[in-house]
Amino acid sequence: MVRLTFKSTLNAKPEDVWAWALSEKGINSELRPLLKMTALSSMTAETANELTLGQPIAHSWLMLFGIIPIDRSELTFVEFESGKRFLEQSPMFSMKQWQHERVILPAESGTVITDTLLFDSLLWNPLSKIMVSVLFRNRHKKLKAHFG
Repeated sequence: MVRLTFKSTLNAKPEDVWAWALSEKGINSELRPLLKMTALSSMTAETANELTLGQPIAHSWLMLFGIIPIDRSELTFVEFESGKRFLEQSPMFSMKQWQHERVILPAESGTVITDTLLFDSLLWNPLSKIMVSVLFRNRHKKLKAHFG
């Protein structure tokens, strides 16, 4: 099992970061240019409030460089605190287990966002750890570029 944590301070209001984090535009902007997720068009902060915990809200292809399908995720939230936190446990082709927790908290200078990943890959875990690290470092770089 691999555990990774990524934390950034953003110059933005928590509610703006939350809305971004649950939008198709926000998710795919964070993932680019490495990945794109399909089937997210109906997801927003408002529709996420209406979800049924433990039930997939999207069956999404993960597209390498936005064009080559490399994995599939059944995007599933198991815990959800609107405006503050979600815990996603999404079945994926490449993972025995995938868990992503995102916490968004107010800070003196804006917002602190923390992503914690816990996963067990069907591939070789050391390689998957490198790939997920690159992806989430990219996500936090994009968050900082967008929000300052």
